[in-house]
Amino acid sequence: MATARKYSINKLSPLGRILNRSFKSMGIDFKIAQQKVIDQWLEIVGEPIDSVSKPRYFKFRTLFVNVSDSMWLHQLAFMEDQIKGKINKSMGRKLVQKIYFKIGELSASKPKKPLKKEDSRIDLYGFTNKNDEKDADAALNALKDADLKIALKRIMIKGKGVEMLRCVRKEADSICS
Repeated sequence: MATARKYSINKLSPLGRILNRSFKSMGIDFKIAQQKVIDQWLEIVGEPIDSVSKPRYFKFRTLFVNVSDSMWLHQLAFMEDQIKGKINKSMGRKLVQKIYFKIGELSASKPKKPLKKEDSRIDLYGFTNKNDEKDADAALNALKDADLKIALKRIMIKGKGVEMLRCVRKEADSICS
């Protein structure tokens, strides 16, 4: 029979300490510290460097930083050791072994999605009338499955709309030519 552990008030630990120990044992504390570098970039490197560079991500102990132009990329490459020193000192441990600078986007937001093109589809319901709906209802009246009936009705009406659109286009072509 297993005995239950008895805890006393003296043996309880603050939750923060328990989480820190757990994070450390799982290696998450390192990732958290790396994210702090990205979040606190302005405070670590200062306004002049922050205005021309943005840290993007870490891969192992390499920090990837986007830079606004080639002149600043060259300058920051010369300052790499100083910047690494500032980062490691502010975090209280050696987080960064290498910084990889590249020319890239500086905006803090995620890359924008391409604009949606306007929907070029034609509303085929505009080429149908109430009689077409009644004809579809009459043809599908024997069906008992309501979902199937709705789907087939939609297909039939769109089909009728396509027919009408073709007729309209043929008429337009004959008038224009």
